[in-house]
Amino acid sequence: MYIANIVSRTRTTFNDKLFNITDDITSINPKLPTLVVGWGFAKEICQDGTISILNKKIDKLTTWTFSRHEKRTEYEKDSKYFLESLIDGINRGVKYEYINVLTLTYEKTKKLMKFLSNLDVSCIYVCMNSFIYIYSSSTKAVYGIDFNMIDYLNIDRKKIYKKLYNLGEVFFSDDFVDDELKKHIKDNKIIPYIYNATRNRRENNHRSGIST
Repeated sequence: MYIANIVSRTRTTFNDKLFNITDDITSINPKLPTLVVGWGFAKEICQDGTISILNKKIDKLTTWTFSRHEKRTEYEKDSKYFLESLIDGINRGVKYEYINVLTLTYEKTKKLMKFLSNLDVSCIYVCMNSFIYIYSSSTKAVYGIDFNMIDYLNIDRKKIYKKLYNLGEVFFSDDFVDDELKKHIKDNKIIPYIYNATRNRRENNHRSGIST
């Protein structure tokens, strides 16, 4: 799975580990945001008259831009806007709940652990060993826990890590996100969402012996 579609006949600056880059419009996931690269190519795809050189929007999820060879400045500006809109949409689509462990009683803590154990956890991002982001694709929600607060309560981190590994896949780095996309990410809560959305792509590359 990917986070968006890029339809182009020419090389682009998008990361093919995160984006579905193809020259075949019929092979895209129509539920994901799509950017068509190339004015000439876009006209070929949209032969029903729905495309205009004065309007970059084709439909609700699809926009187009010039290729770098056609108008490099326009391509760079539109690519930046596409990434900004994409991240904004992900931010709005992913619910976030901060769990303040300092306010939890013993009974509430037990209920919390039971809740997390019963949750369909997709992955867990431990950010700089200081914050935990637990993502569930079934609820499309991220649950945040401050590791520093856990330390304040003198809870053994080893016990926490053991429980986390029992809940789902744990990862510690956002290196799979390229620098250009990181420029637009203001909230780490969406990192586990992106990780989960592109998991199959990375696993397939790993099985094929392709470095990611």
